[in-house]
Parts: sequence; structure tokens; C-alpha cells
Amino acid sequence: MAQLYENFNTTNQTSPHFEAHLNFAKPISQSTCGLINVLNLENRCNHAKTACLEHVYIFEYTSFYYCNLYSNDVSRTLGIALLIGICIFQFWLEAITTAQFFCPALTEVCRMLHMNENVAGATILAFGNGAPDFFTSIVGLWSDSRHIYTETSSATLFVSVFVAGVIVYTRPFSIEPAFFLRDSGFVLLYTIYVDYVVKANENNIRLVDSICMSLIYLVYILVIIVDQYLLLRKRRLLMAQAAKMEAEKVSDEPIPMLEEAQRLPAYKSTMGMFDDDPPPKEEHLWWQLFQALNSLHCATFKKRSHVVQLYIVLQWIPTFILRLLIPRINLEDSEYQWSKLLCSLQFVLTPTFVTFAFWQTKSLFLNIPVFIVVAVVCVPLCVYAYLHTRVDVIPDWYHYMTIMSIISCVFVIYAVAREIIVVLETLGLALKRSNTFIGCTFFTWGNGLGDLITNLALARQGYPRMAYAACFGAPVFSCFVSVALPLLYKTIVSPTGVTLNTEGTIGENTSVLVIIGCSANVLYALTTNFMLRRNVGLLGIIIYILFLVLVVANEFQLLHSYGTDHLLDSNRYELEFGVV
Repeated sequence: MAQLYENFNTTNQTSPHFEAHLNFAKPISQSTCGLINVLNLENRCNHAKTACLEHVYIFEYTSFYYCNLYSNDVSRTLGIALLIGICIFQFWLEAITTAQFFCPALTEVCRMLHMNENVAGATILAFGNGAPDFFTSIVGLWSDSRHIYTETSSATLFVSVFVAGVIVYTRPFSIEPAFFLRDSGFVLLYTIYVDYVVKANENNIRLVDSICMSLIYLVYILVIIVDQYLLLRKRRLLMAQAAKMEAEKVSDEPIPMLEEAQRLPAYKSTMGMFDDDPPPKEEHLWWQLFQALNSLHCATFKKRSHVVQLYIVLQWIPTFILRLLIPRINLEDSEYQWSKLLCSLQFVLTPTFVTFAFWQTKSLFLNIPVFIVVAVVCVPLCVYAYLHTRVDVIPDWYHYMTIMSIISCVFVIYAVAREIIVVLETLGLALKRSNTFIGCTFFTWGNGLGDLITNLALARQGYPRMAYAACFGAPVFSCFVSVALPLLYKTIVSPTGVTLNTEGTIGENTSVLVIIGCSANVLYALTTNFMLRRNVGLLGIIIYILFLVLVVANEFQLLHSYGTDHLLDSNRYELEFGVV
């Protein structure tokens, strides 16, 4: 990209000079969709249909808004409210898919691989919690108007500073020094290193820089494994000491023991005890299907409040579709979750739906669409599953459905993430706000609201240490999948081995406040013997509120962001103060 220069006239039209821009408040890209708000009202509909095609994945939100909801102020307000509602629904759909389908499937993978809980939590299960961020960053690879690093830093600030502050303010506690310093240290390391690389190379990221970013997370995993080894060795020493003291009957006082780091149990099949029994009658086959798909239970529905009842009714249809397309894992938890007919149908429905969504316009020989070929090929699997399963027993091969469940979840999360990006871009055009502002506010809140609710609930239930640790462990993985991996991919495919990483005008503010917030937590913990009180929680909340004030003030041009204030240009001081 060519360097952009702006004519800065600093002394009343007498001494104009030019300064180079490194950060852009409104990113420059090849798309002309951003020019839609400077056109005449009668031309905006046609412009949205022709120039905003890159903002389309499933639905054309931009053309729908400018062609149907842009005639007057009332319709425009309703259109903006509709876009916000759609965005909230998509964030909810993304969260419910991750929590109810994707994470259980990844947990089953951990059981099948006999992975240790700590290693699984830092790798596979962390991928489940960070899946929305990961797929959003994948979508951002082809978007020239988004700032992935700024959005990731904003999410890190929200989780590691604001959510952590709310947890400490709600439930003060003492924290384990080693794990706290490890997790918060890696968050600081990621932020400082990426910020240094961006500034040192003037936003040009080289291949060696992106490799180093990726290696930081691998080192983090290695440190976790070493910590686990040291924990096991310490446990063995304590057990040996306890056995020796018991043998010598030195003291009857209990010896403090560390929790045993057990491995996740392997998948237990329910098949085998009924092999010799005759198959039961299948008179409840359709009722079993309905119970597996239904999320509306009359027994508990009547006891709920009217607001909760309205929420249950609204979420029934999307939940029904998700249960139909995504195989459920860990079915032993509920009596009506297993359905022979649903399992058989999913052998056809799931591959066909995924293929239709990705390659609906593709065709093979004789112009037969790909999804029809996939449906025909999967019919024998459906028949085999129906003939070799029972209504009362989960088959021993069902845990292999985990693979199909993960593929389905990946598609749903990816598709929803793409739609979220499209809706947010349309919302930014409708509100006449920059993508940086939308990414640091609506996008961050949408992805971080689940962390806030989950971690705060854990803290109130008496697990503040677990909730607080999650506020630092998750951002490390998010930095890896949202910043390091996309930049590594872009530098590899780049002919020059260099890719451009833009921050927007607020990116440097975000990095600085993340460093200040995390460093303040570390310094406070060191000076109070790792006793976290309400005042440090209040400090984190204030830091995030200050960040929001800076974002809003920058967006409405009330002040310059840090690093982009041209009042600090050297030429201005030379001219104003007569310095030669």
C-alpha cells in the first residue's frame, strides 16, 4: 500500500507541510461501499446493490437497509434497531452452539485421547471457548477494513481487566501466586511483543515476526505441562511423607494434600449388557424423536416467569434446528436425549446441509449439484444406522459421531461469524461509525458477554479463583488464534513475505491500557501478598470505563488518540517557538 500523506497547515495558511499517516481512522480499501453515505439518497439503494456485494454472505443486509428502511427517520431508526436485534441473536446462536454442542464434542475428544485435564483445558477446550474469536479472525483475513489486532486487544482488555475487576469486586479472594503470574505474564508478553513488532516495523509484519508470535503460545503450553509435572512430583513427595509419618505414628494431624490430577475417563459404552436381549418394540420411535428435538418442557415451563417463558419460546425454533443438524454427545445425562431415528437421519441431514451451505452452486457430472450426490451417498449409512441401533441403548460406535458433531459445529460457528461481521459492517454504515469503533464496542461486548456472565456466576457460586484464572487463560489463546495464526498465514502466502497489520487510531490506546491494567493487577498482588481486594477490582472497572471514554471521544473527534495527535509534530514546535 502506498504511504498516505496529509497537508497539515499549522500557521494560518502560511506554512503548509506534509506528514505521513501510519494509522487511519477510516481504513483505505479497494471497496467503495463506504462511500454510500456521501451519495444522494436516491442513489444509495443502487450503490448498495452494486458496490456492497462483498458485504454479503447469506443475506444482503446493506441493500435491504438502504432500499427498504432508508426513506425517513422513523424507518431508519427501526432499521438500526432491527440490525442490533439480528446481531444480538447471532451472538446468542454462536454462544449456544459453542456451549451446548462444540465444547461437549471437544470434551469427548479429550476423553478418547486420555488427555490430562490441565493440558486439555489449555489446548482443545480452550479452542472450544475461543472458537468464535478464531472463526471471526479467519473471516477477517479477507477484509481490508477490519483491525484484527485492535479488536483482539479490546477483547483482552474487556476480559482481563474489566471482567476480572468485576469478579474481584464481587468476591474478594486470595490467589495462587505461581499460576496467576504465569497467565498474566503471558498476556503481557503477547501484548508487548506484538505492539513492539508493529511499531518497530511500521505496521509491516515479517514471516519471522509471525512465527515468534505463534511460538509464544507453544511455550505457554510447554510451561503448563512443566507445571503439571512439578505438581505431580510434589504430590508424590507429600504422599510419601504422609505414608512415612503414618507408619511411624508421629502425629495424627491430617497432612494437606493437593488435588490429584486425574485423567479424563474414557468413553463408556452402554452396549454389551443388552446384546442377548430381544430388541424392544419401536412404538415410541417418533415420540423419542420429538423429545430429543424439543427444548420446551411443559412441566417446568409453567413455573417460569413471563419473561423467561418468552425467551424459551423464542429460542425453541433455532434450538430445534441445531439439535436436528448437530449430533449430541454425552447422551447418558438425560433420559430423552437418545433417539434412534434422529441418529439415523443425521447421517443424511448433516453432510447434506454442510455441503449445500458451502457448495450450493457447485455441480458434478450431468450438472447434478454436489449436495444431492452427498445425500444419495449417505442414504446407505442412514439405513445401516437404523437397522443396527435400538431405541433403548446407545450403540458402542456412537462416540465416533463426535467427528460429525465437530464438523457441523465448525460450519455453524463459521457461518454465524461471517454473518456477524456483515451485520456489524452494515450497522457501522447505518450509524456512520468507523469499523474500529464498532469492533471495540459492539463486537467486543458480543463476544465477551458470555465470559462475563459465566465467570461472574462461577464467582458467586464460590469459585472466584477459577473464574479469575479464566480471565487470563482465555486471552492467551485468543491472541494466538486471532492475531498470530492469521498473520502467519498472510505472511506465508504473501509474495514478499510481509503483510500489513493496521491498528486504526484506537489500537495503540488499547495496547497501552491492557499493559497498564495487567501490570497494575500484578503489582497490587505482589504488594498485598496476593490478596485481591475490592479496590483493585474497582481499578480495573475504571480503566475500562476510561477506555470507552477514549473510544467515544476519538470517534466523535473530540480528541486525538494516543500516537496520532499531530499537535505534537516537530515542525509545529519549530514554527511556534522559533526553534531552528
